[in-house]
Amino acid sequence: MSGEGAIGGGAPGVGVGTAGRPAQGAIDRPLAVPVGVPEPAGVLRGGRIARALPTRDLNYALVITLFALAPYLALHS
Repeated sequence: MSGEGAIGGGAPGVGVGTAGRPAQGAIDRPLAVPVGVPEPAGVLRGGRIARALPTRDLNYALVITLFALAPYLALHS
């Protein structure tokens, strides 16, 4: 059970892959910048929205989203 829930504790190979890709030149830097820079802003904004809404509303939104996606996932997987 050690490492569960810790950052990087569950999959040691992830760190190797994270370090290996840039070393091999496998990252498209002009594409990584416009995708990677706004991502933390979206995570922070989403966290604020999630904390501001009641839990019941978030649960309903999740259920509706999953039911809406179920036919697509069932037919296109």
